[in-house]
Amino acid sequence: MIIAKGKGKATYYIAGDALNTELNALNTELNALSTEPKALNTEAVSTPPLEISTPLHEISTPDHDSDLKDIPLEILTEINSLKQREHNVEKITRIIKKLCTIKSMNSHETAELFGKREDYIKRKFLGLMIAKKELKYLHPEMINHPEQAYLTNKKE
Repeated sequence: MIIAKGKGKATYYIAGDALNTELNALNTELNALSTEPKALNTEAVSTPPLEISTPLHEISTPDHDSDLKDIPLEILTEINSLKQREHNVEKITRIIKKLCTIKSMNSHETAELFGKREDYIKRKFLGLMIAKKELKYLHPEMINHPEQAYLTNKKE
């Protein structure tokens, strides 16, 4: 069925006559089975779409506008006025403190507001603010709590 060609590392195999005849017989059987597709009856397919019982906006994931309604317009304006690559750590730290005074903010929400990655916000700002005791954990008994959020340590 298989014929070896070459020697040593260069050995390769090709199909023998017995294998070729079996493949040819299989190909002819497959060709005999294949037929042209029939024309579709479009009348049976064109039924009206079903009504959706729940409005589409209720099915989708909640938009973040509901989270933003708790944040005062002045803070949102401050965040929007930041440059794409803002390097003023004190300015961003001050805004984060204001946010965490109003409500507890998790790292994902904070990163989303600033348009940054979550790991960057944690490393560059939140971790340092916790160390300086400017912020505190919402769940201090379990630092890696799935719903961990940050609050200001003292109302200023």
